[in-house]
Amino acid sequence: MTTSSSNTLGWFDLAKFVTALAAIVAFGCFVYYMLGQTKMEEKEWTRAVYLFQGVEAVAFAAAGFMFGKEVHRERADKAEKEAKENGKEAAKGKALAEVVKSRAHAHPAKAATFRAIVTSPEQAFEATRADVDELANVAREMFP
Repeated sequence: MTTSSSNTLGWFDLAKFVTALAAIVAFGCFVYYMLGQTKMEEKEWTRAVYLFQGVEAVAFAAAGFMFGKEVHRERADKAEKEAKENGKEAAKGKALAEVVKSRAHAHPAKAATFRAIVTSPEQAFEATRADVDELANVAREMFP
């Protein structure tokens, strides 16, 4: 049963390919015909161009079917790879955000300690800079 369904799928794919190829060949024939009819009257030419647009649309759809599969497969593979890489980077970013949030939460408690310990603005600047440097080091480790 599996063999017959895989054969059917193969024949169906072949039929789609042959149909697409026939549409492209028909388009080529119609282009050749149109080039030979450049001396038509305006009314006939307008009707022929109207028909040509329909055949052109079908031929371009057939060409897209024949050649578009490979292009879209490559783009999809590339997008999946980028999504995995971006997922890892997002996890690192969330971890860094948690570190920053924990430092911000601890900041009001440290402020009271700074007021008790710090006697000059320079000491306050150095203490704050140490916290910022620590966060910067964490960020550098996560995002080299």
